[in-house]
Amino acid sequence: MRIILILALMLLAPGCQYDPYAHLLTTVRPEPSEVVGRYTLVKQTVTAGDLAAMSDRLCVVELRADGTFSASDVPQYAPGLPGASFLSTLVSAPGSWHVESVGSVDDGWSAKNIWGVHLDSGSVRLQSAGLTGQKAPYGMIFTLGDPDSGQAMFLQRIK
Repeated sequence: MRIILILALMLLAPGCQYDPYAHLLTTVRPEPSEVVGRYTLVKQTVTAGDLAAMSDRLCVVELRADGTFSASDVPQYAPGLPGASFLSTLVSAPGSWHVESVGSVDDGWSAKNIWGVHLDSGSVRLQSAGLTGQKAPYGMIFTLGDPDSGQAMFLQRIK
């Protein structure tokens, strides 16, 4: 009985948070060939106005089979929540990429790796992107700040 009470209190404890997009994240490691392609922004929850707020910013990531990428209007790595000037901090850069674990999700019984893409540009430190979906074609998500905040940029593979 004591164990049930402790478990119930843990579930109801204030401060428990949950990434609202955890169910979208890729938990099975994809082959690099399965994520090669061009990804474009289809939704953002960082600023008010969704895509209209992006104005003339395109936010495109192209992952090439040779392990290189080009990216435009993507987030830099920054700890904490994005500020009011977030859109002015987006950058464009080329570099190399690889598939790696970018975190984990826990369903209460076990933790699973979240798979994503590490973008390595020598000129600027870019935010790693999580992959979405459990099979190709995958999507891409840039989660900004605390995952529980729900602030993210969603990209869809277009080719």
